[in-house]
Amino acid sequence: MCEAPLPARDDFRVSPPRVRSRERTRSHERNAHPPEPGLQNQKMIHPHKRLLHALCAAAFSIPLFAQGFSIGLIGGVELNSDFHYRPGRTFPGVLFDDVPTTIRSAYERSRFAPKFGLKVEYEFTTRWSVETGLLIHRPTFTSTSTSTFTFDPPIRQFSLPDTPRVSRQVSRYDEAIWEVPLLAKRTFRVGHGTVIVEGGPSFRPFGGIDGPGRFGMTGGVGTMWRVNRMRLQPSIRYTRWSDVRQPFTPAPFRRDEITVVLAADARGATLRGASGRQPLSVGFIGGTTLTKAFPEKEGWEGLTSRLAGVALDYRFTDRWSAEANVLYHPLVLSERARATVVTWEVPLMAKFRFGSHSSRPLVTAGPTFRPSGNRNSTNPSSFGVTAGVGFEIPAKRLTFEPTLRYVRWRADPPAEFAPASTRRDQLQAMLSIRFGL
Repeated sequence: MCEAPLPARDDFRVSPPRVRSRERTRSHERNAHPPEPGLQNQKMIHPHKRLLHALCAAAFSIPLFAQGFSIGLIGGVELNSDFHYRPGRTFPGVLFDDVPTTIRSAYERSRFAPKFGLKVEYEFTTRWSVETGLLIHRPTFTSTSTSTFTFDPPIRQFSLPDTPRVSRQVSRYDEAIWEVPLLAKRTFRVGHGTVIVEGGPSFRPFGGIDGPGRFGMTGGVGTMWRVNRMRLQPSIRYTRWSDVRQPFTPAPFRRDEITVVLAADARGATLRGASGRQPLSVGFIGGTTLTKAFPEKEGWEGLTSRLAGVALDYRFTDRWSAEANVLYHPLVLSERARATVVTWEVPLMAKFRFGSHSSRPLVTAGPTFRPSGNRNSTNPSSFGVTAGVGFEIPAKRLTFEPTLRYVRWRADPPAEFAPASTRRDQLQAMLSIRFGL
């Protein structure tokens, strides 16, 4: 009996079996080999469900990431001056009506200049962490020149009798300088104590208009101990700054800086309120001024301007929190000549919320600092006080916060040939959008 030849292997690929036989084959396989527990459910997961599971895992990992954050205050003093020593001298001056003059110069520099600000630290492990902050200090350097006139024999006053003689001239450097260190920290256990070694770059992004270096390298050593929920970290730091940005500056800045600082902070997980909210939230803030930057003067009048920057809010309880902003705020001098005065506003405010609803009113108040640059012969003051009212509107992980703020600035210091002084009273309409870490 002859048998028909079997078809080639490729013929099975070209001609798939019928549906009935396929179902019969699968039924036979299920009976012969029962699936392992849970295996069938794993095969039925659709791709969009896998994506949803991944997003949920990321959402739950954000609070775990935020638990490594700590926020606090930092302050200290410089052990050396910001400026080199410059000795005074005496030398002959110019001749007025063939009368000799003598000029005596003297210089005075600040010592032990304090600095203070905010710090944020994130711990990757129990030994490694990274720290950044925003510190402000205000060194001063005073240059005094005294001219002595000797009249022998006595002479008549200048040809214009009402013209005063200048016998004393004083120039003073007192610019606020802002520092932003970015330090890696390594913790060691030595006996029963803790030693912290830190190092990294430091920046002076704004402030100090007339010459200090903008970049430096910082190294330091310190220790740490705990007081209830707080951590205290004293340390000594050395910073080597880049050279001055101008070939000549009236203040001889020193490149080497030695500072003793003390930081006090607390981890976010230890200060979480009973509501379960994440204590630390960051985001963006922007708005506009409702008042003009400069008052009217001789036909020149300032314009309203916009503000934009970043916002940081730390919640101590369900009602109380602290907020810090860094706002870029250019002031427009006039519509006739659109000269722009660049300012940075840094308000540090305490915030209190009313009521128990999710959306509720709030009040806020605190000091505000204002470094400036590109002044165009103006001299904006660097300190003020801010107060505001607003409303907090949570939306899942986001928080919307419209506020109306009033800022009262200190009077501007005198400036030679200043076209106008900034308006001391300012009204700002702001909106911040933050998300919890």
